[in-house]
Amino acid sequence: MPLLLYINGQLADLEAGQVIAQTKQVNDLNSLDNRQANYTNKFKLPKTATNIRIMNFLTLAGNGSNIPYQKNECSLYSDTGECFVYNGWAVVTDGGDSYDAVVYDGIIDLYKEIENKNISTIDLTALKHTKNLSSVIQSWNEGLDLKYRYILADYNGKTGYTVINGQPRINVDYLVPSVNVAWLWHQIITKTYGITYTGSVFNTQEFKNLWMTYPKGVTTQDEGTEVFTSSEFTNSNAPFIDSDDSYWRTLLLKYTTENDDYLQYFEADPLNFKLRAKESGNYRLNISCNINTKDSVRLFISKNVNSNNNNDLALVTEFKVLATNLAKNTDFETEIVFPLTAGESISLLMRHPNGTQHAVRRNGDSSIELTINKINYADISFNDAFADFSVKDFLSEVIHRFGLTLFKNKYNNNYEFLTLQEILQSPNPVDLSRRFVKKISENYIYGSYAQNNWFRYNYNDKENNHYDSAIQIDNVNLPESKDIIKSKIYSPEKQKSGFMQRSGNVYKLWEKEIDDDPEEGEDPIKYKALDKRFYFLRAEYVHQNINLFFDETQETGISNKYYAESYWKLPFYDIIAGYYNPVNQILSKAQVVTAELYLTDADVAGFDFRKLYYLEQFGAYFIMNKISNYISGKPVKCEMIRIMPDAADLEQQLPVTINKVTTANYAADVFFTVAEGVTNLTVTAENDNGTLVINQSVNVTMTPVRLSFSIASGYKIKMQAGGYTTSAVTIYIPSYQTIIVS
Repeated sequence: MPLLLYINGQLADLEAGQVIAQTKQVNDLNSLDNRQANYTNKFKLPKTATNIRIMNFLTLAGNGSNIPYQKNECSLYSDTGECFVYNGWAVVTDGGDSYDAVVYDGIIDLYKEIENKNISTIDLTALKHTKNLSSVIQSWNEGLDLKYRYILADYNGKTGYTVINGQPRINVDYLVPSVNVAWLWHQIITKTYGITYTGSVFNTQEFKNLWMTYPKGVTTQDEGTEVFTSSEFTNSNAPFIDSDDSYWRTLLLKYTTENDDYLQYFEADPLNFKLRAKESGNYRLNISCNINTKDSVRLFISKNVNSNNNNDLALVTEFKVLATNLAKNTDFETEIVFPLTAGESISLLMRHPNGTQHAVRRNGDSSIELTINKINYADISFNDAFADFSVKDFLSEVIHRFGLTLFKNKYNNNYEFLTLQEILQSPNPVDLSRRFVKKISENYIYGSYAQNNWFRYNYNDKENNHYDSAIQIDNVNLPESKDIIKSKIYSPEKQKSGFMQRSGNVYKLWEKEIDDDPEEGEDPIKYKALDKRFYFLRAEYVHQNINLFFDETQETGISNKYYAESYWKLPFYDIIAGYYNPVNQILSKAQVVTAELYLTDADVAGFDFRKLYYLEQFGAYFIMNKISNYISGKPVKCEMIRIMPDAADLEQQLPVTINKVTTANYAADVFFTVAEGVTNLTVTAENDNGTLVINQSVNVTMTPVRLSFSIASGYKIKMQAGGYTTSAVTIYIPSYQTIIVS
């Protein structure tokens, strides 16, 4: 039957009797690490005047045709109007007397769009921020709808974790932000490439509460920007007795700003006794001095001093104390960090340790060297950090993690993503028994699998494999082992830590280096930032006060909530159990039937690979894996995979499920079940006003958990584990009732 071929909107000439054989497929189970496009065989286009014009005179002398290098939109129809390909890709080369062409369609559109693209090319401006105490706390405020979150975890840095009055205290300088994978997926697929998508997996907690870390350690630990240096000082409010025995109540550093580079940050007052900041920020002051006096001194910084009135200098308020009792004629150096608002000024003063009314006697010349640096906070740019992560690799990570198959709508840019389990449970199987011609072969070893088919993470220690797992096939005739999926994502360390008073994973973004011979007062542990370490993790909400500090700036803060790390359902053994068990069921008793079926143009043009197909000749249901080299009017070879009866009966387990709630007057018993591996469980209750009245940890083995109430009201009960929150169960107190949760 003749075919109609359109290239770039123009009807091409085909030779009489030209055969264009079509192969249709979506996901060859032989290659779990790949997703496939439809394609035709290579066929010839005669070099007629029409075809030469369509090819923009390709192969003619002096031509400037771009046809071999561009996307050539291509549609293929039968003479009865059946559409085999709509807006596919035609790849054209020179074949001598004719042009050679191959046509692709299906998911080729998506993979061609993202080819050689990195995530750094995506608009990630919503993630850009300055890493400081405020941005960390803000990332825990769900009302702000931020696309990044600082998840509390041990990143192998200087966490500074301590407990103060029963509350944890965290050094946020060694935290990193994580981007929400669901947001990043949507930003790439829809916002960047205009693709719409559907799939139940995108509504699951496993997907919505999946986060990817910033890939490198980043802190504010640099020298900052030098904004002032000076060594000139003078005494003030000093009633001279003689040149060797002057009495000082105060001392002011006399600031000079001879270096014009500093003028953009500070200005001196008319008497040069104080520096006024032009920019708000945190400043680090380093001082090295020898105060040559006959007495010890108290050395300090004061703010907004009235240096024009010497009589008031003895009464100024101390802002930052440098030394409380500095011994006379002693070399001294120290460092402090302090905040300044634009317009505020600082002055360096000293007084007698015993109070403002005691004089300090000068003993001779003193020396003071002082440097001020403005601390530079780290600017977090995910575009820069993701420059080495390709869009294709990111999509593959999501597709592999959920065992997804892509189904492109022929006529628009919509993709449906289905798990294999959903395909196996598809309603209304299609009976192809009347299309059966003959069986060609029946195989029991499928593809290039092994007895152990490994899913592998990346590891800092290449000898580790603790979160890897394998699909095991009980067939001794297969090779022993094979890696079928190698993730770009790093695994947490094998050794867990006691971070946040619980056993947690270590997501290594710093390397600890031990100095066996440190300088006096120097920390023997150095923290070297690592790079290109991408981790997946989950964010588990915790309603608890937490004290925070910024090691470099000495800032402190407090939050009544935060998010802690969880690795729920991220080890590959959980992923295989949740999304690949059907593969195990199919391949362990593999029966791959290759048969000839007589399919019509309408069958092939509208073939639905999402459905199951029944053949009474085998008394079995099949997944259609591939239709090979279809030619109109002829039987076509089809590769089909037999489905075992129980392969579709697999249910995924949520981390926590509320089964029943019973109330008895002012008490409620909450019955629940948890998934294997869940260790941290929380139950909450909100009253009718939305106020959280109960938030308590629960022993995962102690069901039911008893809740006690003191006020009559309606309450919404929820449980949380592994970053997942159950739906609310509404109860009324006081009451006597039993609520069964379906």
